[in-house]
Amino acid sequence: MWFGYAGNGLVHYDGKSLEPEQSPASQPISSLSLAPDGTLWLAAKSPESVRGRPPEAPGELWRRGLDRTWTRVALPEYEDFPEGACGANSVVALGNSDVWVTASGRLLHTGPPVPVERFEWDYGQQLASGSFRLPKAATPECKDLFVLMYGLTRVAPADYDYPLTRAALKGHPEFVSARFVETTENGRRFFGAFVADHALGKKLVALVQKQIKGSKPQLLCHQPSVTRRFDIDLATGALRGVTAAGT
Repeated sequence: MWFGYAGNGLVHYDGKSLEPEQSPASQPISSLSLAPDGTLWLAAKSPESVRGRPPEAPGELWRRGLDRTWTRVALPEYEDFPEGACGANSVVALGNSDVWVTASGRLLHTGPPVPVERFEWDYGQQLASGSFRLPKAATPECKDLFVLMYGLTRVAPADYDYPLTRAALKGHPEFVSARFVETTENGRRFFGAFVADHALGKKLVALVQKQIKGSKPQLLCHQPSVTRRFDIDLATGALRGVTAAGT
């Protein structure tokens, strides 16, 4: 597992220890993605100025092969780049030959062209496939109160047990009635909790936002698809058990 952190550094976790590594880019890391074969992709860009002007240097795209060598990847050039084009912004590797990059106002793909479908719907409208429903903000009258804490990265292991969240919950018996779960929405994994009442949900949102850096928890009126259930000892933060949905 790879992590980027403030400045220009990387950290690699091999399951036992953390090893720091310097980023090859000259700008702060904006996006990381690991391909199935172990190739690491990195996008780096300067933050925009406070006045909204584009950065002075264009964003960079880098690739770290299986030989651990970093190579800068050249982006295609277009005469009609939008004004203020800023190079690479983000990257995601869905497969070894299926890498997507946002750069200079464009969506770039390593493979042959693929159809991209645009969905337009009103707030709360369900997609035709039935696989996704846009959740609504919760009201005190809602019967399906769900605290959406945060989403997982694609490289998170299947058996991830949320140690930071469990540490944040330690010593908070007021959440004993909450049901902590991992859910799946539109192909992505999330961690959250079903709560009994609106006030308790707001307290949990405030705790997670304070204790989990970078999280933006939300209290929703929503009934997501549960994949795993977590039995957490709120006195110690220990994980007492995990059960798969349907068992």
